[in-house]
Amino acid sequence: MSTIFRMIREYKPLPFFGGLGAIIGIIGIILCGQVASEFWATGMVARFPTLIGAVMLVIAGLLLIVAGIILDVMAKNDRKTFILEVNRVAYLKRHLADRR
Repeated sequence: MSTIFRMIREYKPLPFFGGLGAIIGIIGIILCGQVASEFWATGMVARFPTLIGAVMLVIAGLLLIVAGIILDVMAKNDRKTFILEVNRVAYLKRHLADRR
């Protein structure tokens, strides 16, 4: 299982980190909603630790999504560079073989 998760993380980072970030962010938003509805009903925030934890979950979710976007762009650039290098090597091999 760890190999499968590692391969998904390396080859498709946006769905991996984006999905994880979305799940964590949604949990944080639900918890924020509960504290906000309690605040609107009573005018007091009775659960500060829950509010702080919920905000931290939302921030962590957003950071995971942004990290997924950055890693996805980097992986696409690495794949493009690899393809260009393979094509360059193949061209040089063919060019040198034609010279002989």
